[in-house]
This record gives sequence, structure tokens and C-alpha cells, in this order.
Amino acid sequence: MPKKKKVNKIKKVSKKKIVKNGKIKAKGEKVLGRVEHYFDKIFVAAIAVKASFKVGDVIHIKGHTTNFYQRIESLQIEHRPVASVKKGDDVGIKAKELVRENDQIYLADEKALATQLANQAIAQTPLFKTAAAPGASRTVGKADPYSNTKFLKF
Repeated sequence: MPKKKKVNKIKKVSKKKIVKNGKIKAKGEKVLGRVEHYFDKIFVAAIAVKASFKVGDVIHIKGHTTNFYQRIESLQIEHRPVASVKKGDDVGIKAKELVRENDQIYLADEKALATQLANQAIAQTPLFKTAAAPGASRTVGKADPYSNTKFLKF
């Protein structure tokens, strides 16, 4: 009997996501590598590189519980700083958040990055603007319900 060849199944989930062999990938993002190990005390991720990239690129680190963007500020191979890496290298990068083994590293898509930055800006804006006077505890636009209340001081 002839052997059956294993076929990679590709199916489209939506316009933005493609599922290939069970892994979901955002459309337009190029796979750069995979996290092999994470050193939690120094916040460094050891990455097996699958495509070349350089310092200054914006990457998207995505995994089961990980999903964030970061600009690469330094790359090191065997404790020596390098400007760029190529396929097959094992490199260390400083991570701004916790990453886990087998998290995927992608080159960030410009549209996805712009959306992410806009969402971060919205999340960081305060709900109420505080008064400009130093030491003022009231918020502008809402009356302070405790303004005429005396509190005990110890």
C-alpha cells in the first residue's frame, strides 16, 4: 500500500486571522521566531530565530496568555551585543513583560500596531481631570461628596 502524505490544512477563520496547523496568526505579520526560554530575574527571552530582524524593529509577542508589542532595543548573542540577527541564530532580548516558552515572535503589522497604540492611549487617559492646584483633592466636573465632612485625625 502506498503511504499517504501528511497535508497541512489551511482554513480561513476571518479576514484578519489565518489558522494553519492549529496556530492562529494575524494577517500581515511575519514570523520571526519562538521563545525557547525566559529568564525571569533579568527579564530576558532566549529566542530561536526563524527570520532576520534588527534593533529598532517593533515585534509582536503572542502566546496562550501573552499578547503585547515591543520595540527591540538590544540584541545579544552569547553575551555580545549585535545590530541584527539572521535565520538560525539563538538570540537574547530584553522583554518588557513576562513571556513564556513557545510564545511566537512576529514582526508587527503597521495597522495592528497603530490600533494597539490607540487602545493604550485611550486606556491611559484619566476618567476625570484633577484640579491644577497642588494638594487639591477634588475632581473637575463632579462635586466632592465629602467636601464638608470632618474626619478624625490621629
